[in-house]
Amino acid sequence: MNTITLKSGREKPTQRYHPWIFSGAIRSVSRGTKDGEIVTILSHRGGTLATGYYNSKSSIAVRVLDWGVETTDIEELVSARILSAIDMRQEILTGDSDSCRLIFSEGDGLPGLIADQYGDFLIVQFLTLGMDRLRKTVIQTLQQHLKPKGIYERSEGTNRKKEGLAPAYGVLAGVQPPDTLEIMIQGHRFLVDSLHGQKTGFYLDQAVNWKIIAEIAMGKTVLNCFSFTGAFGVFASAAGAREVTNIDTSAGALAMAEKNMSLNALSVAENIRADVFEQLRTYEKEGRQFDLIILDPPKLASSRRDLIPAARAYKDLNRIAMNILCDHGRLATFSCSEAMDSTLFDQVVWEASVESGIQMNRAMRLSQSGDHPVLLSFPEGHYLKGLLLQKR
Repeated sequence: MNTITLKSGREKPTQRYHPWIFSGAIRSVSRGTKDGEIVTILSHRGGTLATGYYNSKSSIAVRVLDWGVETTDIEELVSARILSAIDMRQEILTGDSDSCRLIFSEGDGLPGLIADQYGDFLIVQFLTLGMDRLRKTVIQTLQQHLKPKGIYERSEGTNRKKEGLAPAYGVLAGVQPPDTLEIMIQGHRFLVDSLHGQKTGFYLDQAVNWKIIAEIAMGKTVLNCFSFTGAFGVFASAAGAREVTNIDTSAGALAMAEKNMSLNALSVAENIRADVFEQLRTYEKEGRQFDLIILDPPKLASSRRDLIPAARAYKDLNRIAMNILCDHGRLATFSCSEAMDSTLFDQVVWEASVESGIQMNRAMRLSQSGDHPVLLSFPEGHYLKGLLLQKR
């Protein structure tokens, strides 16, 4: 097997089970090693540290698949990891849910692989060159053990571009999913645009937070900002919210949100197509207030270079939201920017509180759902940070 030898003093992250090895940590690459190939990672003294796959085009030059002794049967390892991931989702895929994230990249020991189950269909993403080379094993394992009606690929985004890969779409097995899929999450029904919608069509990472919002929504006026297809609104309305308002810039997403309300026999929410920042400022000028506000913006910081403007935007967004909260109202605020860690997010929200002159209590921390597991040695996997706050 080809080898990668690390520099002296650069081995500690790998020894402590971090799954990324950056190009700057590598002393040498064995002759003839090609991008996408499996490699054995060696210490500067020549001892075996791990097994992974290599890509010279990426700043993350090696993604680790296994630690310790050299792993020779990679296909068997990948298949076993897939089966383990499926097994760990059985508690989620109960009678009232038929959809979840089945495989979450590093969190399931399969860096570069995403697989979402939407009822009888699977949507997969191969986001790294090494995992792309293992697609045959992935597809065969998923087919054999889940027997879906179809497996559809949506390999796209900046991560794949950084790996030197073009986007890839199409049916990998079975039949193509319909343009709109109907799924069930915690007893609620939703329509999913699995072929063209954001991510793989639905924000499955928020499922745990939809339930939390439902527990506090009864009798409340709810403002759902960056609502996408309205899942927070559906859960709040079903739990007895007095009024739900969805705001999004996408007419298509709002139309889907309206359909999702109707699908669950709920009173149709007020759907407003607008820039959230501008709409919140309008409410502030009008003196309009809400009992419960949800801020779930898209990624505002794609890299550390974006942190300063992103922090300013997050602060402004939260400050205005705090100003239009009723007395003792609650604010559920999120950041899905990997570059912004929990410490910085907390600081930004606190600064928003100071600037607004409003004291807020932290009721709880919010995070991504359990089907998006975070490896303890890989804090980068904890991308969805959230706070549930209450106005004093």
